[in-house]
Amino acid sequence: MPRFEDFVALAFHWFSAILNTLSLAYLFTFPNGDFGWYYRFLTIWGLTLQAIYFYLCGIIDLIHLRRGAALDYHFPLGSISSRDSPFSKQRTVLERHRDRFFASIAFPLGNFVGLGFWLLIFPTVVNIIEFMPGGFWLAFHQHGITWISILLEASCIYHEYGRKRVELPIWIGFIAVYLTWNLSVSITTGKWIYPFQQMLASNVAISIAVYAGLFLLASGLYMICRLIHVKYWTWSLTSLREREYSPLQQT
Repeated sequence: MPRFEDFVALAFHWFSAILNTLSLAYLFTFPNGDFGWYYRFLTIWGLTLQAIYFYLCGIIDLIHLRRGAALDYHFPLGSISSRDSPFSKQRTVLERHRDRFFASIAFPLGNFVGLGFWLLIFPTVVNIIEFMPGGFWLAFHQHGITWISILLEASCIYHEYGRKRVELPIWIGFIAVYLTWNLSVSITTGKWIYPFQQMLASNVAISIAVYAGLFLLASGLYMICRLIHVKYWTWSLTSLREREYSPLQQT
């Protein structure tokens, strides 16, 4: 049977998807004739893919609720028992696609954009309004709220990771495509996209090192995200079982 928190998850998914869509639509109000439009920024790639991901989650939620089934919500917030945990549940085709999307794109990309902006880009931007139309609040949504959203998704909805040899190449391929696009835009326009690139790219050797470093960092991020997610959910199930079989729970 659906629970209250299942409807919270449904509202969260659709709210996040619609908010990301509105953020993208808002960009259309700012004319931009530069090559690549706003899609020269990885942030906008992430915003678009995260909107698609949350729409997919919302559709899956509606299907579950229509069938009267509970969602894979986080154990401490619901009445689910370890016997009915999502670890032992048969995944539907849509859920398998959702989990692969989450593991290979949505989760690592959300963390990469969030960490990259607040650690590398934001400290080097003199005027955030000139760098990004809409100013600080739009920047905060696209790099802060979206980051929080995907972290909430990871901590509240169970996702089943697949084989590394399938998911890791998808993520590496995505990063390789973007870095190639980033370099193409920079060569076409004659200027680097991000301020930190302009600061570091004083010669060709440093430029190659920057791109290689970003590629290796992004590749390692998949493994870090996978490890954190698996450890977290293993701990969640262990805590649930201990609570179910504790003497206080049985009295």
